Amino acid sequence: MFDSYSLYPTGKLSPVVDSYVTAELDGEDMRDDYAFLESGLKDNKSQFISYAKRILVGEDAESERIEDLKLLTACCSYDSINCASSIINGDVGSVPYINDICSDTGLSLLHTAAESHAPLCVEMLLKRRARTDMRSKDERALIPLELSLSNVSVDVKWKPTSESIED
Repeated sequence: MFDSYSLYPTGKLSPVVDSYVTAELDGEDMRDDYAFLESGLKDNKSQFISYAKRILVGEDAESERIEDLKLLTACCSYDSINCASSIINGDVGSVPYINDICSDTGLSLLHTAAESHAPLCVEMLLKRRARTDMRSKDERALIPLELSLSNVSVDVKWKPTSESIED
């Protein structure tokens, strides 16, 4: 299911359904897919666990761990801490290795969270001893701190005061 979303976040992603995928899915499957994505975006832990378990039914242990890593990568990109912690705690199934590199992106979980400016997931991963010295396995070869600093956040919170200078 997640192979159609193979390029995980370098920012925030929105679910895009290609026409060839739409032809294969009936209305109920598509509603389930969007409901699953929405549960992750809204950080709804109980719904997320329910949908994730349905997706992973019948997977062998190694495939399940790889799919769990992809799910965790998506959670870290949106700072969905409740959904991410449910995967890390084994509520969904097998627990992915905290320092694994996602083969689709070349990034570890900490890289993904740092690049997405996801402070809750970064804190959780650091508490679980995610390595901060690993370089990304993409063309940039950056550590998570460098990746975070090189990726400008769009959410600038600035309130001008009476002492602010206007142009």
